[in-house]
Amino acid sequence: MPTPEQMPVETKKIDPQPEVKDSEEVVDDSEHREAAVETATETRESHETKEEDRELKPEEALPRIEAALKRNQEEIDQVKAALAGDKEKLAAIRESLGLPPNGDEPIAAKGRLDDLLAEQKRLEGEQKENETVEDLNKILEQLNELPKDEIRIIIETGKRSDGSQLEGKNGKVNPDVAKELGKLAEKGIKKVTEAILKSVLAVVKGVVLGIFNAIRGSSAEKGTGS
Repeated sequence: MPTPEQMPVETKKIDPQPEVKDSEEVVDDSEHREAAVETATETRESHETKEEDRELKPEEALPRIEAALKRNQEEIDQVKAALAGDKEKLAAIRESLGLPPNGDEPIAAKGRLDDLLAEQKRLEGEQKENETVEDLNKILEQLNELPKDEIRIIIETGKRSDGSQLEGKNGKVNPDVAKELGKLAEKGIKKVTEAILKSVLAVVKGVVLGIFNAIRGSSAEKGTGS
């Protein structure tokens, strides 16, 4: 009987690692990545374009905003009342300890109040924007009922043929804004979109800035003259 040293040892054959040939090198996929980025960019730009063309509907948005403003204000009042009560309690505790009142407010409640006030400001801005859109839509509706010759006069002068200004919910329409709206009416546009609102607000901003600069210049001249 053979000894353990004399017994044959079974060995496993190890397959050699396959060689990587030049033709099997990793393919450069940079072109595919660039194409994917371009596609994503086009999709985003297309989405942004649709947002710009989106018709704004203040008649739907305003009731929702007004309800949110009411709820928010009610909570603001509740938090303020709670803060006042807590401050009185804190003052009483400090007094019992022989400490002077310091006017501090509970941090958690104060943070909540700050959040509510910020939300209120945002909602008020959204409300104002939708009211502006509602007003612009009504003016556009009036313009679209005018003869083409009258619209052309408004585009050129910012006023009606009789010299009167267009009027909206907040009073007379600035001639520069009227010209912009006249151009929209000439194209048959009857409703304000996101892009139109931005365009009109840019004109309004320019008008306000011009008035501010004129006032500042006049004040500077008076100061120099004196």
